[in-house]
Amino acid sequence: MCEAHQAQHHVVFLSFKDIYAGDYSQALERLATRIGREAKRLGISSFAELDEDELAAIRKLSNETATENNVADSLYLITSALFRHYGKKAIVLIDEYDAPVNHAYQMKYYDDMVRLFRGLLGQALKSNPYVEFAVMTGVLRLSKDSIFSDLNNIRVYSALEPQYSARFGFTESEVLEMLKYCGLDERMQGMKEFYDGCRHLVHKRNPQCRNHN
Repeated sequence: MCEAHQAQHHVVFLSFKDIYAGDYSQALERLATRIGREAKRLGISSFAELDEDELAAIRKLSNETATENNVADSLYLITSALFRHYGKKAIVLIDEYDAPVNHAYQMKYYDDMVRLFRGLLGQALKSNPYVEFAVMTGVLRLSKDSIFSDLNNIRVYSALEPQYSARFGFTESEVLEMLKYCGLDERMQGMKEFYDGCRHLVHKRNPQCRNHN
């Protein structure tokens, strides 16, 4: 699959890992800024195919005037613009999609955030003719009646499933191989003591361990 799509599509990449805010208006502003930054990276505002209303909507994402509707429409607009300009469907990658929703739950604006994400993901990923496919990663398993209620054909890949368990984190042999490559194989025991991972179906190591002494 990688070979079939490599260098064939423009990629819209968003990480929501640090979209934390004390209230919904701040969270909305941060989401708009993050999406606006990605639109700028992709050069969307320079596309001649966009009309004045679409250009104004893109500008609002970056100048702190975006409404909830602007944010909800944003990914559909960006993927549409990419298709009209390049003639190819885009790939959408969203990392830690669950972080803003989880934080919203803790700060008591969960319903507002769910409504926003339902609109954002629904427009971007359901029957969007300008998206080849999308991948979302997260820690929490959100129910399909929350932000995913407007989507269909969702495939869930979990570390708890036998065919995928070896694809998350690092196995013990992989950690040892990396340590040997770096000339640090004598630290394997220390790595085990620092964090001995967890058992799903394959014994795993914490991916963050590789960055520790």
